[in-house]
Amino acid sequence: MHKRSALSLLLFSALLLAGVSSCRKDELTFTPASNTLPALDFFLKLIPEQQTQTTFPLNGATLGDTMLLTSSGVRIFLTDPNTLFKDASGNPVPCVDCQSVTLRVTEVFSKGDMPARDINSENPEGILPESAGILYLEAFCDGKPLQIMEGRTLKIQIPAATPNLLTDMRIWNAALNADGAFDYWIMTPAVAYWADWLPSGGSGTPVKGYEIYPGALGWVNCARPLNSSPAVSGQFCVKLSEAFNGENSVCYLAYKNRLILLEAQGQAGSREFCFGSVVEGFPIRVLVISKIGAQYYSATFDTESSANATINLSPQAVEAQTLKQTLKSL
Repeated sequence: MHKRSALSLLLFSALLLAGVSSCRKDELTFTPASNTLPALDFFLKLIPEQQTQTTFPLNGATLGDTMLLTSSGVRIFLTDPNTLFKDASGNPVPCVDCQSVTLRVTEVFSKGDMPARDINSENPEGILPESAGILYLEAFCDGKPLQIMEGRTLKIQIPAATPNLLTDMRIWNAALNADGAFDYWIMTPAVAYWADWLPSGGSGTPVKGYEIYPGALGWVNCARPLNSSPAVSGQFCVKLSEAFNGENSVCYLAYKNRLILLEAQGQAGSREFCFGSVVEGFPIRVLVISKIGAQYYSATFDTESSANATINLSPQAVEAQTLKQTLKSL
């Protein structure tokens, strides 16, 4: 074939292919990433404000009866601290023997903060705790962890979110899983008392709240049972659209105007998330958070809690900052 003819044929073929390509309809390929749950967990850890965790460094040699005040107004009383603590082996640890005694308090007063602290409102009997405030308490002698001595307690006062105090408030302790992480709440017989106290300045309108006496550190929940009998059997489920599943999405159920949040565990490859401990007849908000590649997605749905129901949701692309605000407003 003549060289010029060959070049002409190649040019014609290229133009023909370009024409076909230009006429083809654009196709959007939506390929989910593998497992983005670690990235979602990291994102959730950024939600709580810095002041929700307070560290109190104390001088062990001079430490006497002390009242500690967090920025949210929680008051923690250490009485006779030289007989208050023990070490991991159960040996008494007088504070006077410590160069420094450190008390660290993590507060959870928002449903949006609960995923960041790896907790929820689960109870194996289906009795959900309606909380007035959740605390995680830690104590250290020169960096070594302490526990409360048998027969001793802390005194803690928690300001109420509303003037109308809740009845039947108790202390709930956390059951831990094999890894030592939060698993679910256990209601104890220890009651929470109504109390009022003057603001930190010593004058002004008294603060109303709850007074509790926990005998252990770790997770402490001041709450009342939302329901007197176990939740209705049957599941409330959320089914997500294509590309969203248990490897790239998390799903929460928040009870409106109550500090109650449930989390549904998704399965790899499954688009369905189900809640097993739903107390019926309460206004709720369902929140789905997903991440595919670098993009966040979210979906919300307001409804009434019920068993044996399934809703379908299609997460939409959302900016990280918008998603943070959605969590904070739960």
